[in-house]
Amino acid sequence: MAAYFDPQYAGGKWELPGRAGNGVAYTAQITEGTVILPVAVDIQGEPFAMGKPDLGRLIGKADIRKMKGEQKKVTVNIGKPIVLEDIPDIEMIEYVIGKREKGENVTVEEREKFKLVTRAIKAQSAEVMNAIASLLPEEKRGPWGPHEDTNSDISEQ
Repeated sequence: MAAYFDPQYAGGKWELPGRAGNGVAYTAQITEGTVILPVAVDIQGEPFAMGKPDLGRLIGKADIRKMKGEQKKVTVNIGKPIVLEDIPDIEMIEYVIGKREKGENVTVEEREKFKLVTRAIKAQSAEVMNAIASLLPEEKRGPWGPHEDTNSDISEQ
C-alpha cells in the first residue's frame, strides 16, 4: 500500500496538511500482511490550478500541463517500507460503527475500547505522516516530521 497525502497550497506555499487522515493506518490494520510505502511528491512553484475558475470542467477538455503555459518540476521521493504494529481490539471500530448505524446503544466498556483503538490508529497515522514528511524539504513538511528547531516529530494529532 502506498501512502500519499496531497500537499496543500496555503499561505503562498505547498505543505502537508496539519491533520492526518486515519484511512491508511486503519486499512493496514484490517488487511493482513500490509506494508506501507511512504511516497512524497515535491512540487516546485505555484500550483497550476490556482485562480482557475471551473477547473473541474477544464480537466478532460484541455491538456493540464498547458493550463499555465509551463510544466512544474516534480520530484517523487520513496521512503522505507513501514509495517505497523497490530492494534489490539481493532475489530471494535467496525463493531461500534455497526451498532451506531443500527441505532443500538454502545456500552461504556465498548466506548472505552473504541477510544483506545482510535487513539492507536491516530498515532499510527501520525507515524506515516512523519515518514512522508521526512521525504520533503523542511519548509514543506507543515507540522510533520523532524524540524531543525525542535528535532522532534508529531506523535499524535
